[in-house]
Amino acid sequence: MKILLSMAFVILASGCATQSAYGPADHNNGYGYSESRLTSNRYRVSFTGNSHTSSDRVKDYALLRAAELTLQQDHDWFNIVSRETDKESREGAEFGISANQPRYITRDCGLLGCRTSFSRVSSGAHISSSRTSTRYTSFVEIVMGSGEPENPAAVYDASELSETLRAKMVD
Repeated sequence: MKILLSMAFVILASGCATQSAYGPADHNNGYGYSESRLTSNRYRVSFTGNSHTSSDRVKDYALLRAAELTLQQDHDWFNIVSRETDKESREGAEFGISANQPRYITRDCGLLGCRTSFSRVSSGAHISSSRTSTRYTSFVEIVMGSGEPENPAAVYDASELSETLRAKMVD
């Protein structure tokens, strides 16, 4: 009985994950960032979180990747052309563990014959789990530039944004 309860706890605990780590998307689970080049200075950047990563955090990670990519491409700033966040929800499966004691066989005999019956006594140990998991993906399409932008209020300074968001990740 104790072994079954211990196994159930391990199964439940292993299902608990942590917030998505910032890094390139892993093709096995899809979490992380990715980008695709559209033109010489235009990219589509995305970040997909796991079920423990909030929508705001996913948006921050996508912006952080856009800032890093802008700096890697030797540009100073970027403008967001389009932005979108998708939400995907899935129902978790229910599972159970139960422990049964051996069957009891009883035989009642009378004048007209015998009757045999079988019964089981359950220990009552049953664990089940069901939950909805939600994960977010943020997409941003950016245009990069260098030098003084025409409209400074409409662009993000890549270096400053990168520093600000990295400091925010520590919390």
